[in-house]
Amino acid sequence: MQNDIKQLIMDYHQRLWGQKDLTVVDELCDGDAEFKSPLRFTQGPKAFKEIIKVWHETFPDMQVTFDEVISEGDTVVSSYTSQATCMKPFLDIDGSGKKVCYKGVSFYKIRDGKIYDYYGLVDMDSLKKQLQD
Repeated sequence: MQNDIKQLIMDYHQRLWGQKDLTVVDELCDGDAEFKSPLRFTQGPKAFKEIIKVWHETFPDMQVTFDEVISEGDTVVSSYTSQATCMKPFLDIDGSGKKVCYKGVSFYKIRDGKIYDYYGLVDMDSLKKQLQD
């Protein structure tokens, strides 16, 4: 089971960030899932996809690499490194054209093969600093 939920998250992550496939949110997230992202907290796949679109549009060349993925019980935790080029203002900072590299950690809770709770932490201070420099 641990390898199954770990693989589910790795596949989810690849489709969402590597392939920019938003349909994976509908497929692998519970309809009432809670999403706590660095941009805002929301509930349900539709609202979460709007948050993801902001990241995709702002950082269209984003590459996300797992540093570590750990699973225990119904929980998967991934730490990762993201590299991207900012293509439009983000968080009221016009960092257009600037390359960024930042770290993040995501916590996922899985039930019946679906994500029902997500909590994402991003080193926003580092990201903002890189956009301002």
